[in-house]
Amino acid sequence: MPIRYVASTSTELSQFLKAHCTNTQVDLVVRNYFASKAPLFSWTKEADEVIKWLRSRTYLLALLRDIQESLPGFQGPAKTVIRGVATRWTSHYLAYRRLLELHKVLLLLADDPRLFLSGNEESHEKTRSMLAIIRNPLFWHALTRYVSMVKQHLEPLAIAANITQSNDCRLDQVLITFGTLFHFFESLEDADESTIKTAVIRSLEMRWSKADQDVFIAAVLLNPYVRMRPFHRLAHIFSPAAIYALFDRLWQRFYPSEPVPATFYNSVTNYLQEREEFAGLSLTKSAIENAAKAQVQCLIVSYMLSFLLIDTGAVQSESSTQSHSRLAGPHNCRSPSPRPPSPCNPYSLDMPDICQLRASL
Repeated sequence: MPIRYVASTSTELSQFLKAHCTNTQVDLVVRNYFASKAPLFSWTKEADEVIKWLRSRTYLLALLRDIQESLPGFQGPAKTVIRGVATRWTSHYLAYRRLLELHKVLLLLADDPRLFLSGNEESHEKTRSMLAIIRNPLFWHALTRYVSMVKQHLEPLAIAANITQSNDCRLDQVLITFGTLFHFFESLEDADESTIKTAVIRSLEMRWSKADQDVFIAAVLLNPYVRMRPFHRLAHIFSPAAIYALFDRLWQRFYPSEPVPATFYNSVTNYLQEREEFAGLSLTKSAIENAAKAQVQCLIVSYMLSFLLIDTGAVQSESSTQSHSRLAGPHNCRSPSPRPPSPCNPYSLDMPDICQLRASL
């Protein structure tokens, strides 16, 4: 049975498990990421100034919309400027990406004589300073480089946030997710990314140093679909004796009034080597996985059939009244079937989610 990671204020539980909100830990890593003072980050200050200037005057936003609508082949809707929000760290990436999308429009705005038709001399001076930034090709080159780099970095962080904030996130998933983040940032080789690499790795190491390491490691080892695979490079540390010592410590923590069973060492060894009482573990895992996949296929078919029935009902009702057809359409109906779950088995690491999930950037 998988260990469910839950936060609790119970004094009785706190003596067994020291739990930190893992989603908050990811947010702290992101905060350290943006505070790393990488060279390319210096250009974001100028980008923030341009965004603030554009958003502060509705007249400028109206000019941007008018310029877009006057472009040949414009199909709308016109794009506007986005401002980043401190509590939504992906919004900064979206704001800078939108600024790049408006690059050509902003260059046309910089040459538009209507810019100086309103405002006083102070506002005109501010406009001239912003136009100098907009006309600077180095600014756009650095911003393009920044957006590309930040997208590459924020994507695994966003995936980690989505995994750790899930209601059914497990301890083994947390450790695997943080390990994946560590290896991703450790593999960065670009000189412009060295500051970021150091900051994120230090942040991850600090979060791990404060974690209840024995419990997280044990959760991964007790996942029959994973066990020693994430630690194969540390075989000299995770020897059978070291693993038994880990489980022995946890037994004494969770069952302080009960002595460690005499057969406990043999049970741990048999589990790791899939022998004796665990000899059929591989067969059992395959059976569970196949059953889970079959269940998902049945749910998907049921899910599709429910929409097919809704569409059929909508087509039949359309011949009688058009208004009833609108009410019966699939976009206004809720399917009685639940959303199909992940095809992964209930004990796996949900690797398709970790590898294929994409953040909504």
